[in-house]
Amino acid sequence: MNFNPITLADSAATNTAANGPQSMILMIVWLAVIFGAMYFIMIRPQRKKQKEEKPKRKPAIRKFEQIACPKCENGHVIKGRTAFGCSEFRKGCDFRVGFDELKSGEGTTPSALNKYIEKKYKKDGKI
Repeated sequence: MNFNPITLADSAATNTAANGPQSMILMIVWLAVIFGAMYFIMIRPQRKKQKEEKPKRKPAIRKFEQIACPKCENGHVIKGRTAFGCSEFRKGCDFRVGFDELKSGEGTTPSALNKYIEKKYKKDGKI
């Protein structure tokens, strides 16, 4: 018996008139099997690959200590009485962001400060 798909389709079409609804059901089942195989062979692996390629989000900044100093890159940001500064200020780092520099809408949350620092200081790479 020949299992060529084209010959099977031709024979199913010619047998449809002769055998009635039974051969039509067989042809529908055959098409469903073909579409099912194509789904598992082609479409499903592509969707799986797209899910794996999604970029990962940065972890949320919850503390000022998680923000690295953009000037010396050794210390981290600490909150003082009048400004945010670097924890390495005793070793000579003069990074400082005054409370008045921040917009009132941005507030003094760690994530807002991190966005401000990235926007202002890390645009050109270094200060």
